[in-house]
Amino acid sequence: MQDAKSEITIAVWQTPFLSSPHQVFEQMSEQAAQAKKAGADVLVCPEMIITGYAIGLKKLKQFSYQDQIAWTHAVSQIAKQNKLAIVYGFPDYEYSAAIYNACQFVSEDGIVLAKYAKTHLYGSLDRSQFSVGKKIGPCFHWKGWRLGLLICYDIEFAGAARTLAVEGVELILVPTANMADFTQVPNILVPARAYENSCYVVYANAVGQETLNNTTTFYGGLSTVASPTAELTQAGLEAKLLVKKIGKAQLLQSKLNSQIKDQRLDLYE
Repeated sequence: MQDAKSEITIAVWQTPFLSSPHQVFEQMSEQAAQAKKAGADVLVCPEMIITGYAIGLKKLKQFSYQDQIAWTHAVSQIAKQNKLAIVYGFPDYEYSAAIYNACQFVSEDGIVLAKYAKTHLYGSLDRSQFSVGKKIGPCFHWKGWRLGLLICYDIEFAGAARTLAVEGVELILVPTANMADFTQVPNILVPARAYENSCYVVYANAVGQETLNNTTTFYGGLSTVASPTAELTQAGLEAKLLVKKIGKAQLLQSKLNSQIKDQRLDLYE
């Protein structure tokens, strides 16, 4: 059983997308070692970090479920070697009729504790590459904390975070590949989701760019750790390992004053 901790340290790997899964694992290993040296308990990586995000369905179909199994093994080894949990985004091929935009949480023991498929697909690129996830949650336990996973666009929907909050979530981990034009998401919506749900939100974005079919996607950085009182710890626009300690004391105080207990679920569809 994992030891409960009143404080945990989050590391966020803000990075450009890399050229191959092999290169990703080399860099992930280095970042995990740095994160552990900085005292981190978990490393959170961007959406679709393993293959890249704006790569097109043709390239996605060059990978398979067997590749996915190998990716999980590689991440598990990095987690165990560094005694550090890892959250990362990848294409999920487990169900042969569909490819999902997914992420999963691998514990410091190398065990997959949770997997989630993106439920809100953004724009024509997302929809052309992925099938839509079927369900938000559930929450899961790690080191005495109640955690939930969302991906990128999901956090822009109040109901997605609130669904986890109703289950008692304390920390929402959000791998993302948010574009440079949408700075209002990390600056306004992420702290709003944390404040209104009395939880922490970790938003791990990419930087740099990808080009598909002569269209270039620029990623906006600003990876964010938002507290239950909407205080922000934020990266800039360059590659960075962002490290932040978070604690139960602020979380518990926020929940005492939370409006969640007074919501009228009977009024909402």
